[in-house]
Amino acid sequence: MDAITNTFALSCAIVVVLCAWKIVNMIWVRPKKLDKFLKNQGFKGNKYRFLFGDTKDLSMMFQQSKSNSKHIDIDDGDKILSQAVGFSLQSLKKHGRSYITWMGWKPRVAIMDPELIKDVLTKINDFQKPKNNPLFML
Repeated sequence: MDAITNTFALSCAIVVVLCAWKIVNMIWVRPKKLDKFLKNQGFKGNKYRFLFGDTKDLSMMFQQSKSNSKHIDIDDGDKILSQAVGFSLQSLKKHGRSYITWMGWKPRVAIMDPELIKDVLTKINDFQKPKNNPLFML
């Protein structure tokens, strides 16, 4: 009976450690690796901030634009644009035409260079998924 209890406790401990590692990997290790990889590829942007990324800044900017949104004339395009997509506009001005933003622990990459977009789209075909499951091929 003592061996069964020890085996069960050890199994539970292993499951807890594996789950903890998976969470740490998801919210810290992987985003830091992605941040470094994207910066090495030439993308600029804010560094990854634990758990929330840029969502706090995005939320604050949205709240400010709501509180400042009095009557806006249709001809005032800059004000409308800054209120609708203020965070993206700010990131574009700050980091250039290809930048990273963080929505939680997931990066969002914005590419506004037509040549770079063409390059990315041509490389997508290089990484096609296999049509058949390789485990069931005869």
